[in-house]
Amino acid sequence: MLKSILIGLDGSPSSGAAVELGIQWAKRFHALLVGLGIVDEVTIRKPEAEPIGGGYYKRERDEELMKQACPCDWADLGTICSAMHQSDVSFKLLQDTGLPYEEILRESQRYDLVLFSHETHFRFGTVDQPDETLWNVLKRGRGRW
Repeated sequence: MLKSILIGLDGSPSSGAAVELGIQWAKRFHALLVGLGIVDEVTIRKPEAEPIGGGYYKRERDEELMKQACPCDWADLGTICSAMHQSDVSFKLLQDTGLPYEEILRESQRYDLVLFSHETHFRFGTVDQPDETLWNVLKRGRGRW
């Protein structure tokens, strides 16, 4: 029986379909619905070539990007919370920091089902194009899928 569902929230419009499906299944099976947003700290803080003395400015810039790097827009999170609350489903929202596919694989061990949209946009700076997170989760999931 399905008791818990993990949904990857990447802030893209296509993740809304995964949320809707998750709500329907959670309601049908009386399951806990968990939304997971990930701040891609690895990409934000990646090493880069910089001029002499530029390390200080890179650290400052990285700190500012980390503050701004909420995985979903706050309006999207409000909409998601509202939809879950109105559907009378038990839910919670989580936020992790790290490499997106590694965090998803780590968290997925606790849940019966993991849902994503058909393309993912977890990597910082890839709003216009899908990233490789979904592929890495499927590839490295050790045959659990």
